[in-house]
Amino acid sequence: MMNKEEVKQLLEKFYAATTNEKEEMALRAYFSGGNVAEELEVEKAMFIAFLNASQHLPEALPIVPEGLEHRLERQIDRWNIIEKTVERKQRRIGLRWVVGIAASLLLLLGVGMMVQKEESTTAWSETDARDTYKDPQAAYAEASRALMKFSEKLNGGIKKMENMTNEKDNS
Repeated sequence: MMNKEEVKQLLEKFYAATTNEKEEMALRAYFSGGNVAEELEVEKAMFIAFLNASQHLPEALPIVPEGLEHRLERQIDRWNIIEKTVERKQRRIGLRWVVGIAASLLLLLGVGMMVQKEESTTAWSETDARDTYKDPQAAYAEASRALMKFSEKLNGGIKKMENMTNEKDNS
């Protein structure tokens, strides 16, 4: 016959799943007998419920269809492939943003350096700011000639655009 302290120790081992078959048989014998201490009555009900459940466990297991494990593995593999593909796409999209921003910054830096170089090589002085023509009539004639040439080229481009628009509308 076991005393209360031994039973408590065995119960602790049982709930921790460290008992062997002999110790479980001893607990079963103790709780099946009529000499159970009052403070262990609650434990008796739980222990007997555990034992009954474990005895009927093989009968309670559901029948697993044949090939289920293989089908589940295939489905999980498919989900993993989809997940990896989505992660790669997200990484690519993020990388595109980073590359685009870096390219923009490089472009701005290049343009800034080019402007800086151009300003330093063609620095205007007071002598450069003076009129290039001594005769105002000659300056006016040259400016008129340049503006007429610009106007002709602009009008030619506008006519070509109108022709293309008309052709497109006729099609």
